[in-house]
Amino acid sequence: MTTIEYAWFIPAPPLLAFLVNLFSGKRFREGGAWVSIGTSTVSFLMSAATLFEVAGGGHLEKSWSWFSIAGTRYELGILIDSLSALLLIIVSGVSLLVLIYSLGYMHDDPNKYRYYAEMSLFSSSMLGLVCANNLLQMFVFWELVGLCSYLLIGFWYHKPSAASAAKKAFLVTRVGDTLLLAGIIILYTTFGTFNFTQIFERLGTQSPGFIKVVMLLIFGGAVGKSAQFPLHVWLPDAMEGPTSVSTLIHSATMVKAGVYLVARMYPAFSLSHDVMTLVAYTGALTAAMAGLVALNHTDIKKILAYSTISHLGFMMLGLGAGSYGAGLFHLLNHSFFKALLFMAAGGVIHALHTQDIRLMGGLTRKMPVTAITCLIGTLALAGMFPFSGFWSKDAILSAAFEHDKILFAIGAVAALFSALYAGRWFLLIFGPTQKEPHAKESPFSMTLPLIIMAIGALLSGVLNRWLGNPFRTFILSSLPHSMGEYVRESMATHEPLMSFVPLFSIALSTLALLLVFIIYYMQMIPRSTLKESFPTNYLQRWLNRGYGIDIFYYAFADWVGGRFIRVLDWIDVNIVDGIVNGVGKMGVFLAFRVVDAIDVNGVDGAVNGIADLSFASGERLRRLQTGVVGSYATAIIVGIILLMILILYMGSHAVPHLYAQIVVWKNMG
Repeated sequence: MTTIEYAWFIPAPPLLAFLVNLFSGKRFREGGAWVSIGTSTVSFLMSAATLFEVAGGGHLEKSWSWFSIAGTRYELGILIDSLSALLLIIVSGVSLLVLIYSLGYMHDDPNKYRYYAEMSLFSSSMLGLVCANNLLQMFVFWELVGLCSYLLIGFWYHKPSAASAAKKAFLVTRVGDTLLLAGIIILYTTFGTFNFTQIFERLGTQSPGFIKVVMLLIFGGAVGKSAQFPLHVWLPDAMEGPTSVSTLIHSATMVKAGVYLVARMYPAFSLSHDVMTLVAYTGALTAAMAGLVALNHTDIKKILAYSTISHLGFMMLGLGAGSYGAGLFHLLNHSFFKALLFMAAGGVIHALHTQDIRLMGGLTRKMPVTAITCLIGTLALAGMFPFSGFWSKDAILSAAFEHDKILFAIGAVAALFSALYAGRWFLLIFGPTQKEPHAKESPFSMTLPLIIMAIGALLSGVLNRWLGNPFRTFILSSLPHSMGEYVRESMATHEPLMSFVPLFSIALSTLALLLVFIIYYMQMIPRSTLKESFPTNYLQRWLNRGYGIDIFYYAFADWVGGRFIRVLDWIDVNIVDGIVNGVGKMGVFLAFRVVDAIDVNGVDGAVNGIADLSFASGERLRRLQTGVVGSYATAIIVGIILLMILILYMGSHAVPHLYAQIVVWKNMG
């Protein structure tokens, strides 16, 4: 029996770590960190073995009966192909390195047991999402990923900003999730199945209008999860959580789920040229708009957050332009350099206790390992040859150039912004400064993941090119054979190194970094001169506010939601309360007439006894209502897990038997 047949077990070890750390984490060393690291290691090793088998031609799809209601059968299933194998290794590998990094970063936090429990559940949920072979099962894990992001973004919930950011992320992504759920329901009611393969086989028989509407709804879910315009506003505020949480969200879990959804549903997306064009333009505009905001920001983590939004846009641009392999290759490379940069930022914050890059500088001698690895990540982010970001960004721009020159122009502007803000970010942190910073290198548990990620950011693109682009062949195997030729004709990943797009890309990045070097390192053009030469104050405020999109959302919610609530309040006070009060007065009048006819002294004891019992019961039950949302969320998670265990291990017919028993009781009544 091969390893791939046990791939269904990969999400289980982190789930076990969640349960152990949640209930017993305080008893373990480092709050159960080693429990989470050990279980994540098991998942990573199994994911690596699965990847090797899939690369050798392995493939697995299995389904098991989950439950039946009113004659409708629902299934649990697993799908292991090159796409899911790629995401499995990314999620498990980055999760493992982030947990090791957390040994140093979260060492002094008194609630680290809760942190490791939630991080393990986060990893398990994302692993379960990418393994699912049907939309219903995927949506369950999709929502668990959203719940975990809420818990971890608001991990320091005693800070109002963290609690607000968690709620914002949860509510904004619900907009996309609602659209996704609507698309799933339409697909199921039309085809009678949630299975990906069966949907792809039957979708081609539908009208173009039907396909367009359904895929727009599905894409709405991806827009919310992967923070694409206009639902991107939650991601910058998500930096309120620990930096290690930001690393996992940005490089392997939450935001990659939307890109994965588009890639998984790619055979369906490709049936509508209009939807593919929308995906491409959404990605391109998001990449350019977020890149400009990152160029203006001064918060070390928010710059990286807007950078993530921008490069998620690049991935969507690649997928929408038909370059399936290039979009997913950028997903892989982005995992390397963005995890590296976030962990480096965490080390800097840990050392300086500030997030304002204007107050930094001169850290190269104080933190040499962080500086060198961060330089590699910066050059990869900027798309410089021969670092990993260049190869995937170049492939995306090549596909855009072949597909639509306007898309190429927008993508080129976004690439220019990437090089500018990446260079500015690095030089303000590690470049020269007039004062010597009081800082020291991060501990080995924090620098080891940096070194590993730096190796990936340095070599992944070069090795893929040197080996003849095996990634392209590998990832295309996840598509149906009927899709293969369409995508192969659209992919421009074999663009010669000396052709127009790569040379243009290299020149663009080089000129941008040279300009940044002149301004921020050599200081030949003082920054104060730049500010005085251009009317930037209004522009800076506008960009710092994210183009005012948040302000619009708040105003819209107040104008529409506030008026709707006031209408409901009027109905409640003037209509509902009026009816209730009228009925109540009539009831009181009748009750007194009845009581007058009864010997009150004979029933006083019974009435008071019932009242005392109700009061005592309510006094005890109200203690369950703590008012802490995290406690409610934990109870919900535990309840879901216990319900799934009940269904899975008490037999697939447990629910139907319960349903049948209820019918019998109803008939007997």
